[in-house]
Amino acid sequence: MAIVIDETTLYALFGALIIVAKIIGSQGGAKIVFWRLLGTRWFMRTEIAADGNALRVPLKMKLVKSHSIPMYTYKGKDWFTGGPDQTARVYGAPNWVYRYDDARPLPLKQQGEIIDPTLIHSAFENKSIEAFNGLNKKPDKFRWGMFGFAILLIVILGIISVYYSYYFGVNANCALHSRACPP
Repeated sequence: MAIVIDETTLYALFGALIIVAKIIGSQGGAKIVFWRLLGTRWFMRTEIAADGNALRVPLKMKLVKSHSIPMYTYKGKDWFTGGPDQTARVYGAPNWVYRYDDARPLPLKQQGEIIDPTLIHSAFENKSIEAFNGLNKKPDKFRWGMFGFAILLIVILGIISVYYSYYFGVNANCALHSRACPP
């Protein structure tokens, strides 16, 4: 016995599949969603490669061995876990960021004075320098001339098309004696 699925049901199934894939992707991927559903403890390892690309890998927390300094083995190398200054949270789990040549996680806390992003934004939104440099500057008329010419050309072609269609009952292509019109 063959299963018959009508068009609407098929579209609904594809739509549901796309929505589920989007939700799983926004939660970190199938592996992370599966571990979260099972209650498995995990962490995210981010390594900054020599070329600057960041490679993120989720790993199970059972890899971490509690020595005097907690550490884990990944790809044949030992990596230290981070404390509060080196730990970020991603998808609800700890995330440690490493350089490719250093077993210690990078510190995430800012050293020294911080810069407020609104201060940087307000400096770029300040129009006083732009207004000062624009004083005594003549407006560019060429741009409006080309724009006006394009609009005028379109209007003239439209009027010609309507004229030949209304008075002669032929297409504008026929007025141009093109091959699209029968003789």
